[in-house]
Amino acid sequence: MFELPPGSPVQEEIDVEEGKTQTFDFGFITTWIGKRKTPSGHRLVRAGRIVGYLAEDVDTKQIVGGKKAKELLEHIESENKSRHTAD
Repeated sequence: MFELPPGSPVQEEIDVEEGKTQTFDFGFITTWIGKRKTPSGHRLVRAGRIVGYLAEDVDTKQIVGGKKAKELLEHIESENKSRHTAD
């Protein structure tokens, strides 16, 4: 997975639960698994809402988007200790 260009880091608690409004208007939320040096995926934020998903398919090593990426992120977050950062 690739990293997106840095923006202004968000210091507040990040909640990626379905339907939650973020504390920032525009940017992205990055999911990190364990001590990996590359992110596992990104959630794109517009007007405080999550509007898009990008994730790395661990089987094919391809970047996927949309519903497939959302499912992958939810799956890896449920099975692994993950952390989120936002810019």
